Amino acid sequence: MKVLFVGNSHTFFNDMPQMLSVFGKARGMDIFVVQNTSGGRGLDWQANQFDVRFNVLFGGYDYIVMQHIAHPFGGEEELLQSAGNLMQYVSRSDAAPIAFLPWSEENNPQGQAFLNEAHNALVKAHPSIKIAPIGLVWDKVRNENPEIQLYYSDGEHAAPHGSWLIAATIFRTITGETAAGLPSVVELGRPTYAGLTMEVDGRNITFTQDWNALTCYDLDPVACGIIARAIDSCV
Repeated sequence: MKVLFVGNSHTFFNDMPQMLSVFGKARGMDIFVVQNTSGGRGLDWQANQFDVRFNVLFGGYDYIVMQHIAHPFGGEEELLQSAGNLMQYVSRSDAAPIAFLPWSEENNPQGQAFLNEAHNALVKAHPSIKIAPIGLVWDKVRNENPEIQLYYSDGEHAAPHGSWLIAATIFRTITGETAAGLPSVVELGRPTYAGLTMEVDGRNITFTQDWNALTCYDLDPVACGIIARAIDSCV
């Protein structure tokens, strides 16, 4: 199975796509992942990049996961136009499109409703799109189990448990298999970004040894179990 991720930092934080590949391996599935991601960029920008167009049209993907800007969210009309720009290429491929429903900022929980409504409108406009309801799961966990740290320190991006939630929700959406029992120890098997400073969504962020330098995320299995139950109830 080949999966392409088109998005920005909410996709690439903690090397989340590779977590999906690890989950597949744990279930005896070969999931090959590729990403076209750029910090702070939306699907409208992505649709204008020659490498993205080529990858979408000729990459031979089974699924293409599309993630638009969420922080700040530009509204339903912007989402429909931006995703529509990319869908003109996705619809010409053999890939099944998946809409990545994001979460709202930590200090803006009321914003989740606007994200939900806009992505529901996107599916109405493009019935071939299936939603990966990440934001719904995220909202359920942060309301019912606030002790689980889903947010990175900036209150916008995902902490490792948040990235686990994202990857497991996409796994459930694509495969139809339960998220229960997916590994809480996630071995990515390669170096990541220790000590690297890069611009993400207009801000400079230094990736430190405390989180993104790890090649293995040894997460709380109880927290992952709670997240998995929330995923299975929402997908």
